[in-house]
Amino acid sequence: MGEDAQKQPPPPLVEYRVDGAAESALIAFSNSWHKTERHAHVLLPCSFQFVDFFSDLLEIEAQNEGDSGSVMVSIYYKGRLVASKAKAGPYKKVKVSAKLYRP
Repeated sequence: MGEDAQKQPPPPLVEYRVDGAAESALIAFSNSWHKTERHAHVLLPCSFQFVDFFSDLLEIEAQNEGDSGSVMVSIYYKGRLVASKAKAGPYKKVKVSAKLYRP
């Protein structure tokens, strides 16, 4: 194998991750154009990735859709964790945000 075949692709510019012991969650996040996307009955774990991101505000929230379990939301920028939060319990909602400072 050549050297080019072994190179890993760069991480996405922005990645939202939702994880936890809950089976599914109601998820809302700010997308690349600062529009809110909403998704219901999303099986966990899941992630949403963006190669380009034109907004300076990163924001995601998730609500446990079941009567047990936990939900954790995380924001990654260029592969680095910048914000994370978790909550446990039935129908609990967790939200996290981060502001980008780009030159």
